[in-house]
Order: sequence, then C-alpha cells, then structure tokens
Amino acid sequence: MLAAALFSLFLVVGAQSLEQTMTVEPVKYCSELPDYNAKTKIAGPWTINVDGCYNGKSSGSCSIEGFSTGADTTRQFGDEGYLNGLVTITSQKENIKTQLRCNGNEEITQIEALVPYGSGDLAWQPVGINHHPATGRLVWGRDFEPVQVYQHSMQGASLKGLFLGSNGQTQWVVHSSGHDVSIVDFKPYWIPRLVIPGMVMNTEEYMSFMRIDGS
Repeated sequence: MLAAALFSLFLVVGAQSLEQTMTVEPVKYCSELPDYNAKTKIAGPWTINVDGCYNGKSSGSCSIEGFSTGADTTRQFGDEGYLNGLVTITSQKENIKTQLRCNGNEEITQIEALVPYGSGDLAWQPVGINHHPATGRLVWGRDFEPVQVYQHSMQGASLKGLFLGSNGQTQWVVHSSGHDVSIVDFKPYWIPRLVIPGMVMNTEEYMSFMRIDGS
C-alpha cells in the first residue's frame, strides 16, 4: 500500500531522501484518468484524499489520513457574488465534500473544482496553485499556476495512485483552519499547501500527498 510504504520511508530516511528516491511523472491527458467520458472529454468527478500523511512525530500517523477535499470562499460578497476561494480538506469524513474533474475541452488540460461561485450556487471553476504570495494553496478565481495529475514510481516500479501537484512537485503540507469555518458547511477545515519555492512550512503542518480517490 502506498501510504504505508511512504510512511515507512518518512520514518527511516526522511522527506528529503524520499524526494530523491521517488520519480514523479505527469499524466498529460484527461483520457488517462479515472471515469473518463470520451464524448465530453471530461474525467471524473472525484474527490481528492489526504494520503501518506506524516505528522513529524515518532507516532507518524495523522488523524486526517483519508479525509477528502472541501471548499471555502474568501467571504468577499459584492455585487458579483463569490468570486474566489480555496480547496480545503474536511475536518470530518462525513462533512460536505468538493469534487474535482479533468476537463479536456480547452486547449490545455484543466483541473476544475465544483465550488460556490457568483450568488453561491455550485459551478465548475479552474483551480491551480497560488504563487502570489507563495502560499501554495489550491485556489480558484485568483492568479495561479496550473495544477495537474502525476504518477509516482520508485526504483523503476510504478506505485499505485494518482496525485495532484504542479511543476513536478507532489508533496503537500496541511494545517488546521483554527477557528475559521467553511462557508459551505460552517465547519472547521484543513488547508493543503503544495511545497513550492519561497513557501515557509509551519511547525503545526503535516506532510502529505493528495490522491485521487479510488486510484
């Protein structure tokens, strides 16, 4: 199992050595992803789950292992409604989940999320990694670099699972929202951040991967 294998490597050699050992290959087309529809050129929808989460302690495991994507807006409600927000991780498995998909109808393959937009109704919006500032958050309605799907291999052998990332990086950190609650279900959530140049990792953050559910 991928989570167990990566977890063991975290404990034995640490995250830096893991990055040197594991190879990351991009999945270029939606047609290579689960639940692809040739007529619509769309793969999905699916949720994205926390996978191989490591809390930095000797116990290793995280309480949110296997938890799925949620969403929150930035709570700026003007004449045009909700225009931007971020993809989150639910604080409980039974909380409302946010689905993602791969849309191959555009000139480039685009990952989209079904999120509150405009008046608050759910709509499919392109999502990507926020580099300004270097938060590494998965956002919509803001400047971002594309997010895409990757496959891992180790010592030439493909590992099970498909993972979100960007620019060849698939390692994320996650931290609690604290007292903040989601506009979607008014419950606390966790915030995933891709490890990108210039990003500062907080002591309260866990290391993890973000895996397409069922892959």
